[in-house]
Amino acid sequence: IKRKLREAMDVGSLEALRHAIEVAESSDRQPPELEEARAALAAWLKRIARDALAAAVASPEVEALRQAILAAEDAGLAGEELEAARRSLDAEVARADAKAELEEA
Repeated sequence: IKRKLREAMDVGSLEALRHAIEVAESSDRQPPELEEARAALAAWLKRIARDALAAAVASPEVEALRQAILAAEDAGLAGEELEAARRSLDAEVARADAKAELEEA
């Protein structure tokens, strides 16, 4: 189990790492490498969420931004990046609302 966890971290495959963690968690003997693997997985997921959030902020798609914010929160992302994305979402929603009001008038 230790070797599989180490290999999964070294290979750089998200799915391999998830699988190795699942196997280690289901084992009676959970090696100390399990915590390191969990931390590596969490860091990886945060990087993915951060990249997706940056792409969504740059996009005019409100729903994509909303989903990226939710995914970032789920991944444990916090701080200025997330707050900036929320402000961008609020601004985009306000802009869409104003546009809709002008079209109705």
